[in-house]
Amino acid sequence: MGRAVHASLPVVAFAGLVGVMSCREPTQITLLITTDAKCPSEPLSGPRLVDTTVASSVELDPQSFVAATKTDRCEPGVPADVGTLVLLPSGGENPAVDVLVVAGVELAAPNSDVAPLRLTSEDCQGLIEAGGVGAIGGKPCILARRRLGFVEHTKLELPMDLDTRCIGKKCGEDESCFKGNCVPIDVDCTTAGCVPPPGCDEDCDAACGSGSGVCTDGVCGCLPCDGDTCSDSCALSQAVGVCSDDVCVCKTCDQAACTADCEGQCSAETGDCVCQSCDSAECTGIGPDCACQGSPTESCQCLAPNCMDATCATQPCEAGQLGMCGVNAEGQETCTCTCDDGTCDADCDFGGGCDENGACACNPPCMDSQCTSTSCAPGKVDQCFQGGCACVCEDAECNTNCAASGNASGACTEPGSPQGTCVCNPGGSGGAPPTGGSGGDGGAGGFGGDTSMGGSPIVTGGGGAGGGNTSAVCADYESCPSAPCLACPGNQGIVCTGVSCGCMACSNIMAINCPGAKVWGPGGICECCGAL
Repeated sequence: MGRAVHASLPVVAFAGLVGVMSCREPTQITLLITTDAKCPSEPLSGPRLVDTTVASSVELDPQSFVAATKTDRCEPGVPADVGTLVLLPSGGENPAVDVLVVAGVELAAPNSDVAPLRLTSEDCQGLIEAGGVGAIGGKPCILARRRLGFVEHTKLELPMDLDTRCIGKKCGEDESCFKGNCVPIDVDCTTAGCVPPPGCDEDCDAACGSGSGVCTDGVCGCLPCDGDTCSDSCALSQAVGVCSDDVCVCKTCDQAACTADCEGQCSAETGDCVCQSCDSAECTGIGPDCACQGSPTESCQCLAPNCMDATCATQPCEAGQLGMCGVNAEGQETCTCTCDDGTCDADCDFGGGCDENGACACNPPCMDSQCTSTSCAPGKVDQCFQGGCACVCEDAECNTNCAASGNASGACTEPGSPQGTCVCNPGGSGGAPPTGGSGGDGGAGGFGGDTSMGGSPIVTGGGGAGGGNTSAVCADYESCPSAPCLACPGNQGIVCTGVSCGCMACSNIMAINCPGAKVWGPGGICECCGAL
């Protein structure tokens, strides 16, 4: 597609008009098609365009359109130039026209064991024809649509940006992706030109820890984590998307490693390595009355007259399981090894939990180098979180972004968590002190602190300036029969099981260097509670 390609709607030839009419501007619309993706001639260092198909018609049906042109032309630049297409009116009564541009994209593979994701524009067109515009969800396709009217004797220019934030974005039948968000396809045009679709400057899905957002009046609002939206987003990095505590987490599973580790299978639904839950030889070796029982998932069960939880807790169990009283299929009271979320999470190197089958499913190893998203909200970094990649709020990144925007400083409401939000402090040089502190000269009070001259608190909360109140989490720990407990390793907090202490992963990082007992609380938020 060159810089002067014409398409028929059909085309009206203006060459035969003479006299005064020849001095008037022609009635036409010029499509200016660009992209922020790499061109086919460039290395695959980011999303790369494969080719582009353009169609236009009055009341165009996306599921049965005929392409006006198809091209792999792309001139590298910022943005890259795909080409132009001039549309002329047919002379009918309806001056409106629908424009559709669909591009195939190639996405780099997360590792050398899998191939890159790649579809042509013809492949994407086939998806749309078979399942509608929403069928490109989670696929390496970009779909841009506009509906506008010709303005008599006016040469209109209509920018059509093939935005990488729109790769695999699923929108409604009368919507199109624009800057990563779904907006109406209708565009207003006058003799002064065409007004861009209204919307937000950032991708609202990427800006929300839940992975699901909506743009309203130019402002992003976050929605609860939606399984389909999360799945589509993670599919582009060849991962499985799951909603965990209302956070969209992308998980990958190495089948070879899963098989070698525990003869397990990678779950297509959760992205976890699901290990065999019961080893017959190991179970019968525990004692003469022990055997693998249960269906569909077996567990090691040992008959135990006058069963007591305290006794069963001493029974050897597989990783991720706890011994407790239960009843077998014959109605006999037994000590059973049953998956326990806290124990499973502590036994797994990268955390884990019990799956729907009652087996301990460990999160696969995650390396920050695998997390390569460039669409995280300001103040957030794509890194490992609970075994998968997620946009995590980091104080250093937040502070840098805020300072670059002319603010004094910035801090995350929940550092180290996808749920955290980067909040800038427009005050003076005092900055934001840690929890329980008070503001500096013109800075902001800490969590629960006070505001000094000219500053605004980043986050407010209980605890006063000293921040020394005993929380419900600490109160529960202090009343635990097993307390005090030994410290948990790494970023894990103590959880009381009644008869013993366990460890569970903390979702926040501010408690890692806790001088006292680091205690796990609801939502994985750990707190410092007194001394060990």
